[in-house]
Amino acid sequence: DFIMEFRALLDGHGLQYGMFGHVDAGVLHVRPALDLCDVEQEKLMHQISDEVVALVAKYGGLMWGEHGKGFRSEYGPAFFGESLFAELRRIKGAFDPGNKMNPGKICTPIDSDDELVKVSDPKRATLDRTIPVAFKETFKPAMDCNGNGLCFNYDTTSPMCPSSKITRDRRHSPKGRAGLIREWLRLLANQGVDHQALMNGQYKTSWLTRWQNTRADIEDFSHEVLEAMNGCLACKSCSSQCPVKVDVPEFRARFLNVYYQRYLRPLKHHLVANVESLTPLMAKLPKVSNALMNNGLAKSLLEKVAGYVDAPPLSVPTLTERSAEVMQTFDLVELEQLD
Repeated sequence: DFIMEFRALLDGHGLQYGMFGHVDAGVLHVRPALDLCDVEQEKLMHQISDEVVALVAKYGGLMWGEHGKGFRSEYGPAFFGESLFAELRRIKGAFDPGNKMNPGKICTPIDSDDELVKVSDPKRATLDRTIPVAFKETFKPAMDCNGNGLCFNYDTTSPMCPSSKITRDRRHSPKGRAGLIREWLRLLANQGVDHQALMNGQYKTSWLTRWQNTRADIEDFSHEVLEAMNGCLACKSCSSQCPVKVDVPEFRARFLNVYYQRYLRPLKHHLVANVESLTPLMAKLPKVSNALMNNGLAKSLLEKVAGYVDAPPLSVPTLTERSAEVMQTFDLVELEQLD
């Protein structure tokens, strides 16, 4: 009966939804398809929450099974009752008198005037809705992150995000990097940056301006995003391990393309980009090239200036020279005359 009434409630609002759960524990998970970036649908979510609370109370159930307790905190006093809820607040006050840990979630300290978190309080979508659709589509792999946190995985047998495991800094996780990108996009939108002009490189400044920007101590949130993106190994494990396939290397590349419209690229970027052009030239004089690359001063300079280390030596003798020693030459005419 409860499920039938629940479905009727959602059907009455014309919503599509998914229902699943754990029959043995009597836990029901419901996922209505709501776009919380739409202000009206966010209001509808609060209305539906109130209706569901009344329905659950009618059947003597609880609003908390496993997840989502925090944003339903406003319903706590009614479900727990005045006496039990006061005890919860006393426990909270004993362990967290300053209300620092998940403030407003579940309950507040008994001596605190802080309010409980409400369903209508600001959420991620509150900020995401300020990002223009064009930016969202361009950086879709970042916008797709639903915050499930599976990337907070430090199991050494799992391929998920090696850089996150090493740093143990959540900013360097796929979820953290996606969140930084969304905040960066929001700030761009607030500054009135035109999406098409930005992606077409029309905001690109002159070399001199980029040099000045790079040397100047400019307060720019982009620097924080860059720090997190620089740790990405572009291994793409996130795109296969994340349930929603968040692809950090893809939106990282787009971010870097925009970032270096304002700032100079490091020397190592140019070295790596031109390695296929430089190597054939170096191969013409492999002994000289190896001597230079193995020179202590040159190695130190490359490491400090370009961050380039452990360059492999060129083959001596070269492949062409070695091939000439072992390969036989054939006369095509003679070969054709053979029976």
